[in-house]
Amino acid sequence: MIEFLNVQLNINKKTVVKNFSVNIKENSKAVFLGEKKSGKTLFFKLLTGCYYPTKGSITIDGINIRNYNVNENISLIYDKRELKMNLTVNEYLKFYGEIKRINDIDLNVKIDYYLKKYGLISLKYDNIDNLSIFEYKVLCFIKSILNNPNIILFDEYFKNLTLIEVNNLKKLIFSEDLTDKTIIFTSNKLDNFLDICDFTGIIVNQQIIDYNTIEKILKITENGRRIELIVRDNNDLVKSLLVSKPYITNIVSIDNKYIFTIKNDRISESDVLEFLINNGIKVISFNKLNYNFEEIISEIQFKKELK
Repeated sequence: MIEFLNVQLNINKKTVVKNFSVNIKENSKAVFLGEKKSGKTLFFKLLTGCYYPTKGSITIDGINIRNYNVNENISLIYDKRELKMNLTVNEYLKFYGEIKRINDIDLNVKIDYYLKKYGLISLKYDNIDNLSIFEYKVLCFIKSILNNPNIILFDEYFKNLTLIEVNNLKKLIFSEDLTDKTIIFTSNKLDNFLDICDFTGIIVNQQIIDYNTIEKILKITENGRRIELIVRDNNDLVKSLLVSKPYITNIVSIDNKYIFTIKNDRISESDVLEFLINNGIKVISFNKLNYNFEEIISEIQFKKELK
């Protein structure tokens, strides 16, 4: 189990992590959501011993992070690409294999095995700077599993990829048997992780404000469902009807498109749609939007304010 207990981090007398407290079960699959500079990457840097807490404690399997063998047990993939290394794919993997203290014979076998398995064997002697973003992400995953770590950390791993590439990467990652590993992602978007993660943490302003199962987090957000409405004619009646209902908030309109939030568990999307149609609005489409970080944060905070 990974435990952060009241962790605070100061750098140059500035508090950059205010209060991280979370328990992550062994072998669980989790994603931590946060906006840019919210503290996601610092969370991983604390977990890998790049920084030690100014206050509080971090333990893994009961061992303080200062005494934990990070090099052997944790792999971290950063979102930023390592450019201009002037290394071939083979040299790159050997370089990191040596850092992880894998003996040469085992390392060579593993490199060939994984490059063949994940379709990069033809690129073995190509310069990594010439790889596509997708190929580089695959290479980083191979790098991360060379030494069979207990914990794998993916920092914004799906960033700058198409939906097809994201889905292909997910299939690739979980074609490995990862049941005995703790996998943690960071992102600002939950949708990519609904089918691969069981837990999600929410990081806002250098604090973890919630950590729970994805199911429970989504149940919280049911109190605020984001809707996209497109009507045939853009007129003042649409907005006045929406504004007239106290459970409809955060209304944004562009031409004949309206986006708003329904904040009432007893009111369904069909209730709102029926209300609009009965009042003469010619509806072209009425759809629930995908979950995103801003909505989840808004609804968690809204729910807590009600308590």
